[in-house]
Amino acid sequence: MTSKLTSRVARKAAIGLTVGLVCAGLGTVGATPAIAVGTVTANLVGAVQGDDASLICLDPTSVDFHWQTAGWASSDAAGVFRFNQAPENATCTIRFDGRSSSSQAGFLPRQTIGKFLDTPDQFSGFEAFMTDANGNANVGPYGLVQGASVTGTIAGAFDLSQTRVELGMVRTNQLTGQLIFYGQGTVTPDVRTGVFQFTDISPEHDYVIVVSSPGYVVTWWGGSNALRADPYDPSIARFTSAGSGAVTPIGVIQLATPGASVQGQALGLGAQASVRATNLLTGITRTAETTTSSYAVNGLTAGVYWVDALGEGATHAYGIVAVPAQGAALLNLTGVRVQGRPAGQTYTAIKGTPEVGGTMTAEASTLGQSIGLGVSYGYTWITAEAILGTGPKLAVPDLEGQELYLVTTIVPDGGQPRYTVSSANGKILKRSGPKFTVKVTGTKQVGKKLKAVPSKAVTAKAWKKSYQWLRNGKPIAGKAAKKASYKLTKKDQGKKISVQITVKRQGYTDSAATSKRTAKIKKK
Repeated sequence: MTSKLTSRVARKAAIGLTVGLVCAGLGTVGATPAIAVGTVTANLVGAVQGDDASLICLDPTSVDFHWQTAGWASSDAAGVFRFNQAPENATCTIRFDGRSSSSQAGFLPRQTIGKFLDTPDQFSGFEAFMTDANGNANVGPYGLVQGASVTGTIAGAFDLSQTRVELGMVRTNQLTGQLIFYGQGTVTPDVRTGVFQFTDISPEHDYVIVVSSPGYVVTWWGGSNALRADPYDPSIARFTSAGSGAVTPIGVIQLATPGASVQGQALGLGAQASVRATNLLTGITRTAETTTSSYAVNGLTAGVYWVDALGEGATHAYGIVAVPAQGAALLNLTGVRVQGRPAGQTYTAIKGTPEVGGTMTAEASTLGQSIGLGVSYGYTWITAEAILGTGPKLAVPDLEGQELYLVTTIVPDGGQPRYTVSSANGKILKRSGPKFTVKVTGTKQVGKKLKAVPSKAVTAKAWKKSYQWLRNGKPIAGKAAKKASYKLTKKDQGKKISVQITVKRQGYTDSAATSKRTAKIKKK
């Protein structure tokens, strides 16, 4: 028993000695010596006690300049950071990640020494230093840069609480040479004054401002008013932010007056009524008051709207209308007296495929309905900007690629109407091209003509046909081989001939068919 215990102790001692020798670089031949680690002391002027930073060094084993974190540290009261795991003979930089109370908004932008980290090419252009053979370095002082600010005012918005102002940096990626539009953040302006502000952004960089506000197309400050604009378009105003800690005043951004509205007569609603227009797909609503027999709801963008009016004495009117991008849509409203009779939950079954020329059908039903209370339904088929038809059936028009929706109107007997909108039923597709066959007629001899004869499915003039004659299955070059008939040449002697016909028609996908090969062509 004693000898076994002694033996185990001896083995453990031997293993420990071997590990110690390897760690000291004296063990097995070829073992990697240990890498010394030391201390990097850095003074970042502008940091306050408790701010955080990280030491980032090049991975010495990487061939593609891979950066890795070598440690974290917090600032003391003098802005000094001490990193205790720095590798020897390493190229390093320091990334500041703190939330310094010395900045405008309670934090400084992330930055390395000598470089902000606010772009996709964030590790280009910063300053670096080397640690010594023991992993030690003493760097600084480096001044942390205070962020700049941008301020301005939005004027003319219908709803400031739903208005969004985006700041985007425009610069060149130093690695690829490509221009980058890099979002720096989005803010909502003050709902009372329209004033907005971006703080702690990179000083002395190029920016653009984009404003999105209900009732308007997207507005690029100083340039285009469009749904989609190119930030590199010279008509888009760019500006350079002020220096460290300074403010760039943009001034007033006046949103362009939208040119779309819905208007008409509002009869039978009393002396005063409230008319509202709601975009059926976005849910954006505009309201207008009227004290006469007419109304106008302004500030609308292109789309299909549910328009309803609430008048005096429980009168109500409604309608659905397509509003253009510019100008006015006309919709007359006539009020009827309603009671508070809510309909139950309505479901609409939709059948069919949204294929050009095909048929879509709809049938609504309501659950949880009060006994004895009837419900009538209306059906309106729409795209994002147009009404395609009304009623339970729709012959799908040739609007390839547009999404198809169904609006179901629910009207309880004597009650207030409401609506539901189906989710998109898919994009309108072309109908599949017809299946047809082709045969080749004529004498199979050099100098004679062959003719391509398609089957009846595509003989109508509406089908535009193109031809390609083939020799042993390969296309024959030249215009002569692209006609309905083909004169055989010496090159065809001993070969087998066939033809392919492709048919096209608006609203249909292209369709093609190839004939069987003929017997070998005889000489003349």
